[in-house]
Amino acid sequence: MSENHTANILQILTDRTIGQRNSITLRDALAADVPKGVKGFLQAEAAAWLERDLRAMPHFARLNMATPGIDHLLKTLLRSLAGGYAFGREEYLAALNEAVLFVENYLCRPQWTLENFLFHDAPRLSRDAILARLEFLTDYTYFPRVLDRVLRTGRRDELTAEDFRALVARIDDKVVGQHSPRELAILTRPIFGFFLLHNSGDDQPIPLKPILIFFDDKKMKILTEYLESICRLRGTSTITLNNLIQLLEDLYIGKGQEAHPPETPAPPPPSEGDRDHTTIEGSAAPEGEGTMPRDESVGRTGEPTVSTSSSAGPETERMRELADLTGLISPDQRARFVRRVFRKDQGYYYGVVATLNTMRTWKEAASYLKQVYDINRLDPFAPDVVEFTDTVQKRFASEEETSE
Repeated sequence: MSENHTANILQILTDRTIGQRNSITLRDALAADVPKGVKGFLQAEAAAWLERDLRAMPHFARLNMATPGIDHLLKTLLRSLAGGYAFGREEYLAALNEAVLFVENYLCRPQWTLENFLFHDAPRLSRDAILARLEFLTDYTYFPRVLDRVLRTGRRDELTAEDFRALVARIDDKVVGQHSPRELAILTRPIFGFFLLHNSGDDQPIPLKPILIFFDDKKMKILTEYLESICRLRGTSTITLNNLIQLLEDLYIGKGQEAHPPETPAPPPPSEGDRDHTTIEGSAAPEGEGTMPRDESVGRTGEPTVSTSSSAGPETERMRELADLTGLISPDQRARFVRRVFRKDQGYYYGVVATLNTMRTWKEAASYLKQVYDINRLDPFAPDVVEFTDTVQKRFASEEETSE
């Protein structure tokens, strides 16, 4: 992201909202053609100002905030009142600048931004303080939803920045593991919308750098290197959403193969410090904005669902007999393969395993593995690569014996 891009976005949003006027109400700003994340930030900021002023009033201090339902009523009241808040020009421009910088950072590197935004003034925060700051998040709604659920159902009243970092990383890892390459690419749609400042078509380009930062924030090193190298070969520093979808499908599944959602990975085990409150089962991004609806013909493991009727043919019977590759890889092996074969890119590992699970013969799998190794410049005779190949081959052992 360059300062010129940010300054250009800020100028356009200024023209669309306050223009040359000396003041503007929040309601008028929210009615303008402004990215959703910026609107959400401005509304949360105005509501936070009103709440601070309200809590400073002597009579308000007599309210028992532990009364059931009062917190929800207060937030509803403040959000309703915030629409009438009148910004002076300088106050509004300062708030808009802060909103643009926050949304730009959050869209491109959500893990980093979440930690730095929430814990910028303290190494640990109360649960209520974290929940209050989550009000500023509008995009990638799976983050605030899952964090809200985990924090409200957990046993702790506060979290350290380190605990929070580990929790957010596990949420993101799980989301990556539950999305197909196409869905993973479409998660970046808010980035395209922000930089293009309208409901863009999928063939309109934006700078490549924000997309690289987004996947680097998810520790997807192989993917970022692949995107960067392809764009360098093509002599371009921009990318469209359709380009991104195609490149991710080429990398994860190989050209000419049908895309299937990756298998659902087991979340990494929680650390001792947060073992009692960081359950994130079911924390995948909900269907809706930023996600693609699932194809019901595809099973949870990434394989097409197989009919159990007696009319199934020999080919279907053989597919059913093949083991799920995840059951052949121990947790220790998986950690080692992710670290040494897939260069710490857990998302890429799950994508490759999911693709291998869809294959019917060792010949098909061997050809695909060769492509994966070639793309990533891996030595097929390196010990860990050999072990991964051997493990994959075990899946097809029964199929090979049958064919003989």
